[in-house]
Amino acid sequence: MNVLLIVVDALRADHLGISGYPRATTPNIDELGLEGTYFRTAIPTMANTDPSIVSILSGLYPHSSGVRDIGYKLDPSITTLQKILHINVYKTIGHDIEMQECGIHLGFDVFNPLSWRIKNKIKRAIRKTFDWKYNVNPAETLTNFGINHINELKNEKFFLYLHYIGPHWPYHSPQ
Repeated sequence: MNVLLIVVDALRADHLGISGYPRATTPNIDELGLEGTYFRTAIPTMANTDPSIVSILSGLYPHSSGVRDIGYKLDPSITTLQKILHINVYKTIGHDIEMQECGIHLGFDVFNPLSWRIKNKIKRAIRKTFDWKYNVNPAETLTNFGINHINELKNEKFFLYLHYIGPHWPYHSPQ
């Protein structure tokens, strides 16, 4: 069994089809939720991203993990989901644009690799050369990262952690 952990920062659960929202705003998330496990009630341990993500991966409250806000670091001796799965012969891949500084990269075989970011930047620049109206879509970029790893590891056990931050900011309200 493979483990795919998708975290969408600042996404309102009451606007997901799987939660009963009448408009078809999230068909892919709804399908994943029906095929996998969807938690209807998920309450963060804190309102800040870093402590919440560390709590998801460690099972600890912020006061126990030591990550209580941005700038705090996870104690490397703390057991995390990725470390447990790595010990149990899972390939562990994580992508989180802004969280490496807090220490969650520990235990991942691959975590937001620089080589991937460089290749992706070159691909976007080439695409922009031919289609100057092209706008970078971070969610699409992250999804492609995940799909590439899933295809690479289809015959292996893997844990893939993807952290989408698109709904977080900036907020552009209509006139």
